[in-house]
Amino acid sequence: MAISIADGVQVQGGDHLADLLWETDPEIFRFIFRDLQVWRRLFPQEWTAAFGTQQADETRVALDGNRVVGLVNSFAGTEVAARFATTMDRQLAALDPDAGQQLTAAFDAMEWLYPHVPDHALYILNIVIAADMRGQDLGRQLIAEAVAKARRLGLRAVHLDTAVGNPAVHFYQRVGFRAVVESRAMSLPDGVTLPNHLRMVLDIGA
Repeated sequence: MAISIADGVQVQGGDHLADLLWETDPEIFRFIFRDLQVWRRLFPQEWTAAFGTQQADETRVALDGNRVVGLVNSFAGTEVAARFATTMDRQLAALDPDAGQQLTAAFDAMEWLYPHVPDHALYILNIVIAADMRGQDLGRQLIAEAVAKARRLGLRAVHLDTAVGNPAVHFYQRVGFRAVVESRAMSLPDGVTLPNHLRMVLDIGA
């Protein structure tokens, strides 16, 4: 069956999507939520929310029939701070105090790990392809979707962050991204380690 690309609003935000997003950066997700089940519980409200970081209406999905086999979600650099703040407030309201403290510590660390996104850039927060669908050019299609969105918004670049050891780094380089910053979060809670991350940039012109 041919793969189709659709708006995220056409699919429901269930466990399959939550698990797919978790795989984009498991160490970061584990640091934020500790447990996949916590993320699964929170994700549906994020998917349907009007504003935040994981909204269906800011996501393009790759569909194999009715199954989501890939996705990219992105938003303008001018919105990054407000979106993260809104998501954090919503999730804190849904978590118990211990989990909320963990979430706050994680978001604080991410401010150091993820550099500022300039106003002229589109920020890809997540891009992922299901393991059994890789190697079929879906990644290029999803990057093309993000580039098209950036151009519609009048932006000049696409930014994303990824762990240094992520095999996808080589894919990003092949499609034109370049690494501009390597960052490390050093002030972390006891027992927590996170890999260095790369800010990667694709210039798309005016």
